[in-house]
Amino acid sequence: MIKNFNILLISTILFGLLASVFISKYNLDTYDVNANYGDRIYHKMIKADAYRYLSHGAEIKDQVAKGKNFFTSGREHFTKYLPPRLAAAYYYFFDINFFEDKKNKKIKIGNHFYYLLFQSLIYYFSILFLYFSIQKSFDKKIILISIIFLCFEPTIFQYHGTFWSESFFFSFQIIVMALIFRENKSPISYAVIGLFLGILSLQKQLGIFYIIPVLIYFFAFDKKNFLNKFLLIFLGFFLVQLFLGLSNYYRSGAFYVMTSDTKVEMHRSLVERVMVNQLGISINVFNKNEGMAAHEWILKKNIKVNYEVDHTHTLNRLFDPLPEIKNFMYYRRIIINESDRVIYDKFIRKRTFMYIANYPIEFAKEAFKGAVHSPLLNPFHIYSDHNFVSGEVYYRSKKHDELVPIRVIYSGVIYFFVLMGLVFFLKKKDYKNLFFLLISTLYFYTTIFWHGNTRYFVPCLIYLSFFFGAGFNFMLSLIKIKSNVN
Repeated sequence: MIKNFNILLISTILFGLLASVFISKYNLDTYDVNANYGDRIYHKMIKADAYRYLSHGAEIKDQVAKGKNFFTSGREHFTKYLPPRLAAAYYYFFDINFFEDKKNKKIKIGNHFYYLLFQSLIYYFSILFLYFSIQKSFDKKIILISIIFLCFEPTIFQYHGTFWSESFFFSFQIIVMALIFRENKSPISYAVIGLFLGILSLQKQLGIFYIIPVLIYFFAFDKKNFLNKFLLIFLGFFLVQLFLGLSNYYRSGAFYVMTSDTKVEMHRSLVERVMVNQLGISINVFNKNEGMAAHEWILKKNIKVNYEVDHTHTLNRLFDPLPEIKNFMYYRRIIINESDRVIYDKFIRKRTFMYIANYPIEFAKEAFKGAVHSPLLNPFHIYSDHNFVSGEVYYRSKKHDELVPIRVIYSGVIYFFVLMGLVFFLKKKDYKNLFFLLISTLYFYTTIFWHGNTRYFVPCLIYLSFFFGAGFNFMLSLIKIKSNVN
């Protein structure tokens, strides 16, 4: 029986891998092309954040090929550290040139199948590792349904066949979860948990404080020798952060681990949305005013700038503000030294907190809107990303409006079974597993809810998969009982 179940689970995971490879090949055959938008060239798959990561990886690869140290190469990591490094390793290993025409930003096609293949292999290996780690922690039927969910749920599945950072992040989440659920852990296992918690934060900065709920979980349910476990987890995590800080220091002269994105993103999105309404001004006027305040601060601090800097390499979106729109990000770009940009980011974060303190109710209302919107599942994100020139164009399109009702219905179905799963865990009094899954979900939701971007919510599905599995199995058992009674 156990052998047959293992075969069934492994076959399911293998089928998921093959399906992911097929979708990757289909996407490359269909969308691995350059197109024109006005006088600018863009790639249908590699744009926005994906362009930022991969182009930076190509830059690192070129520097390493010329003899520069891999860990001190590249430019500032504005958002995530690991994705450009993974891309650089891929380009270096396969000796790939990212651009066909670097001057016009024309990307060379036909180079990325093995990148997507490796991405899928890592993800489905992580699921296999999870399965062998949780065999004694959950009912087998719940395991089967949860594994199927992780393998094929379309909101998760869509990211394995493209270049966004989500797929690797899901993989690291699953590996951390597998290590935590694994029974009979040796001391080294706790250090490895800390190590992968650190790697998780390198893939997406929002994971940097996930170590806190993990430690709370161990304190609540694995208290024996907790101090030793705490020290081992912290050691693994600390080593990763130390490496990141030293890498930043040797490249820029500033030791730091928090990326700029974590300090300025709230200002770029939430502050702008709230203050435009509160002040009754246009977005362009608000951006201009913030730019003037930033410029005044730069002059006051005697920070070196280059007003002639070429902005084109930093514009990773077709609709990024052009250099003539001198918002606070424009002035960030003209700062010469990365160490000064670190200080500048703290200034912007301080302004963000100032606005929130002055308008707490208005910010709470806007954050609440984001909290309601972000859990709306979007299995069509990659479809729209590949078929529309940008998210801005898609959100104003008829297709977006047509897909919203489908997304609402689909989300309702998923959350219905998740809710049933929550009831199941409570009825079974399985508080240990319930606590970990719930605190993990809440952590990743809490870090992004204010933004309102549905893509940022998807990491929560990794943990909700077990609630879905338990809820779906619970409903099946109720149907079976009802049919036997009849």
